[in-house]
Amino acid sequence: ETERPVDLDVNARASLTISEAMHGGCEVDPESPICWRVTLSGVVRQTSGETERHGREFVFSRHPTMATWPADHHWIVYEMEIEKIFLLDYFGGAHHFSVQEYLDAKLEDDGLQQA
Repeated sequence: ETERPVDLDVNARASLTISEAMHGGCEVDPESPICWRVTLSGVVRQTSGETERHGREFVFSRHPTMATWPADHHWIVYEMEIEKIFLLDYFGGAHHFSVQEYLDAKLEDDGLQQA
């Protein structure tokens, strides 16, 4: 039987934070508000079928040696149904975006523009 994280069985809510410092772009203290960070929160679910296959292909394309690791690692692919987006990019408080606002945004040379 495949083992899976017990905590997700009890409460599937999760968050993922990505920061400018993770990508080497922050030239100040990573805890400074001008070093941006975005947090995605929602419900995490185990995938199956085509979604699982696509997830495995993506991970293994970025980390090829993982595909050769022993089968008893029991890879489990999850996806997050994003419900909230929280961006801190400067002093004065965070910005909260709906998923629809995020999906409607267009990235242009001069920055992020609303559709």
